[in-house]
Amino acid sequence: MFPRLMIQVWTEALRNDELSALTTAGYDKARAAWAKLVENYKAAGLMPEDARADAMARTVIALAQGSAARTAVFGASSAVVLRDALRALMGMGESTVRP
Repeated sequence: MFPRLMIQVWTEALRNDELSALTTAGYDKARAAWAKLVENYKAAGLMPEDARADAMARTVIALAQGSAARTAVFGASSAVVLRDALRALMGMGESTVRP
């Protein structure tokens, strides 16, 4: 991941319509891929049936983009920190004791 480059591309896309179209197309393609993954997880019983695939895809992408933006501004942090925080958030309401 190249977080500083990502920020520069986003900034340039604000004033360059051609680049904006390319970044939008890339985002749409990534969103569709994540949504398909969510649908596959739902079909396998790994996610609730009422999970909205597009909303979940947008959220996962936003987490990745936010993490990259934070890295660009403040420097890298451990992936373990993000993993543990997401695990805790996603497990809210579940027992913290594991078998």
